[in-house]
Amino acid sequence: PMKEWQKAAAVAVIFASAGDGEWFGVGLNESTLSWADASNYCTSYGVAVNGYTGGWNLYSIEIIETLIRAKNTVNAAFSKIGTGATSISDDDWYWSSSQSEPSSWAYHYVEGRNSWNTSDEYKVRAIRRF
Repeated sequence: PMKEWQKAAAVAVIFASAGDGEWFGVGLNESTLSWADASNYCTSYGVAVNGYTGGWNLYSIEIIETLIRAKNTVNAAFSKIGTGATSISDDDWYWSSSQSEPSSWAYHYVEGRNSWNTSDEYKVRAIRRF
């Protein structure tokens, strides 16, 4: 079990990308923002959580898909941390860094990929490669 000080210091949950051996940290919190604001949210995430300030980004549609497919495992880890962690939802679209002007790609657990106008607001999660 996690100790209370570990829970209080947590800034991310680590997950593995399927098959390629890469590891990513997904931020405990999410926000609903336009695509431009989503990118800024991710790059400043480390400052907001007082640690690991570099490397937080809005990642490609493939990495977002991997994260959403792993949501049950990631959400179980979030529940162990407790306070402050926001579960990944089945019902929301999540922005990616993948673009198709004037749109960007978002991913939904049930509906898959779709491109949306960059001024629309969808969920965003900061992700960091380890």
